[in-house]
Amino acid sequence: MQNLTKSIRRHWEAYKIFFKAFVKSKLVYKYDFIIGSANQVVSISVSVLFVGLLFTQVPSINGWSFYEILFLTGLARLIMNFHGLFFFAPYSLGEHHIVRGRLDRYKVRPLNTLFQVYSSYIQTHAFADIIGSLAIIAYAITNIQYAIITPSNILYAMMIVLSGVMIYASIFLAFATTGFWTGKTEGIFNIFFHLSNFNKYPYGIYSQSVRIFFVTLFPIAFASFFPANFLLNKPGWQTAELLSIIAGPFFYIISYQFWLYGLSKYSSTGS
Repeated sequence: MQNLTKSIRRHWEAYKIFFKAFVKSKLVYKYDFIIGSANQVVSISVSVLFVGLLFTQVPSINGWSFYEILFLTGLARLIMNFHGLFFFAPYSLGEHHIVRGRLDRYKVRPLNTLFQVYSSYIQTHAFADIIGSLAIIAYAITNIQYAIITPSNILYAMMIVLSGVMIYASIFLAFATTGFWTGKTEGIFNIFFHLSNFNKYPYGIYSQSVRIFFVTLFPIAFASFFPANFLLNKPGWQTAELLSIIAGPFFYIISYQFWLYGLSKYSSTGS
């Protein structure tokens, strides 16, 4: 137990150093940071505009009002971008770490190999999207005609954000681990980003087979719809709402085991 505590402390102190150094290096290129942040603001604006245009044609979607869908969109973006801020690095695992042999260097250091991959890149542009997502959530809450901010909801929201981040991290890691066999990972993430767009709509609009897919192989429903359904006090899905709290750790453990298996198949480049 004492060794575990020391290991956690050592990794935490190392991560703070890596995080600060990376952010400082990005801020050197201020225009790149500004343009990237502006791009995120545009992305948020387009999402809100699309939802607004959608509701000019329909009064509700599967019983969800405009502001409820806006809340769901904000929550989904918030969780996804918290993931992007801290756990985006495996995106280039194949091209930047496996093919170039950087994992050789990571494996000989007295730090967890995956931890070093995560520490190698911070998606600083996610800061703007996180702020924008919080603004969307706040705007939606002020226009919903019933109480959302309650002690139980606040506690649930904190747990669900953590679990949701781990869900996205588990999917991201599983996709990235395929790079141990293919040597490429960036291309496969096009599938991830396209499928992630489904997290902004009520689960009930999808067919049974699609619903199963989004709670098993690509479990984003636990990081968007089910938590939003709970926080908005809407009927149904009570079991799934509670499972959302532990879904993140559960799926991440599975993905981490897959990562360890992939890592065992890694062969040094010899460079």
